[in-house]
Amino acid sequence: MERYFDGNLEKLFAECHVINPSKKSRTRQMNTRSSAQDMPCQICYLNYSNSYFTGLECGHKFCMQCWSEYLTTKIMEEGMGQTISCPAHGCDILVDDNTVMRLITDSKVKLKYQHLITNSFVECNRLLKWCPAPDCHHVVKVQYPDAKPVRCKCGRQFCFNCGENWHDPVKCKWLKKWIKKCDDDSETSNWIAANTKQRLLRSGTGCVFFIDLECCVMVKAETPIVLKCTVKSRAEIVRFRLLLSVSFCAFPANGHVTIEKDGGCNHMVCRNQNCKAEFCWVCLGPWEPHGSAWYNCNRYNEDDAKAARDAQERSRAALQRYLFYCNRYMNHMQSLRFEHKLYAQVKQKMEEMQQHNMSWIEVQFLKKAVDVLCQCRATLMYTYVFAFYLKKNNQSIIFENNQADLENATEVLSGYLERDISQDSLQDIKQKVQDKYRYCESRRRVLLQHVHEGYEKDLWEYIED
Repeated sequence: MERYFDGNLEKLFAECHVINPSKKSRTRQMNTRSSAQDMPCQICYLNYSNSYFTGLECGHKFCMQCWSEYLTTKIMEEGMGQTISCPAHGCDILVDDNTVMRLITDSKVKLKYQHLITNSFVECNRLLKWCPAPDCHHVVKVQYPDAKPVRCKCGRQFCFNCGENWHDPVKCKWLKKWIKKCDDDSETSNWIAANTKQRLLRSGTGCVFFIDLECCVMVKAETPIVLKCTVKSRAEIVRFRLLLSVSFCAFPANGHVTIEKDGGCNHMVCRNQNCKAEFCWVCLGPWEPHGSAWYNCNRYNEDDAKAARDAQERSRAALQRYLFYCNRYMNHMQSLRFEHKLYAQVKQKMEEMQQHNMSWIEVQFLKKAVDVLCQCRATLMYTYVFAFYLKKNNQSIIFENNQADLENATEVLSGYLERDISQDSLQDIKQKVQDKYRYCESRRRVLLQHVHEGYEKDLWEYIED
């Protein structure tokens, strides 16, 4: 509105891709012809009467058939809604909604167009957000945009800012980085650097293998695989995908191409036309010094070996740290899925307890306990994302103590709810469940209050990943 009264109307309407209303009457006069006169369409070049042509305020007119096919293609194949422009070459004037609905005759195309413009309206409005639940077509509206939990009519609760499940106490920024870290191949490369020798071998069937230094086994790389390592009585389950960029040729010009040794000679030549580097298979160094006075392939270089060991240890430590938080994050996620199944079991227990002379009101504590349990699981799941990016300080120690207390109480409550209920233990179980879920509620509230207090007072320090 302010720009409209600033005076530069031509620039404003040009940026909006519409015709200035004050020029519309002149445009109509310039393009008026006798309705009896035939004229060729500039798209199909067939002659039609002037009454069969239509156009926009820009003055470009085309036959009805060409308009219909043009709009249908834009809507059905290109998925365009409010951004459909005039079909004339070089004209960027947008087609209005009334014109589209008037020229389109197919009901499916009309329905698709209405969906597109509705979706465009929601995405352009900061106060509206589509519900991310599958097969849900509801829109949630808020008074002001913020990272806060909202609940759709379908029952789905999500963060209005990022669209993910509500993830208190971690902020949207860090959750987005965490999800990307879990989804992309960054941890695959860390696993390879920490656990494999930097060389790829190829079998006679064409399968690529990595040499696992820790397990001393041949690990076949596929997409995806689960690798279980049992060295030194510890089990680690590592999921990774094969990175096509993992290479043996260490020269940057080769574009990270895998090199296969198919003979006994250690003089390797990269077959990449952009590289053609010559190097030694044993030491991975340039081939030029080999056979000269500078030959040192047989000499152990302590500095190079120490640098390689340090790099490998750093990769191993980073991977172990990531796995520590990832395993606990995934464990609570899996437990949360099981807790949702617990509702059906609790419903059956509530019916059994009513048979033991308890009223419907008296058995509602079980449903309340499951609600609290699910809330605690979700909170604990996201605390590990928060802790992964958190630097160690006094406040982080307090946070970890609150986290440990809530986690311990949550596991005890989960055990109570999964226990069989008999007539003798009915009152005892009821009292224990009520006490424990109230304690869990209290500890969850304390943990979240401490984290939000840290946000307000800027107490948290983060590890930039």
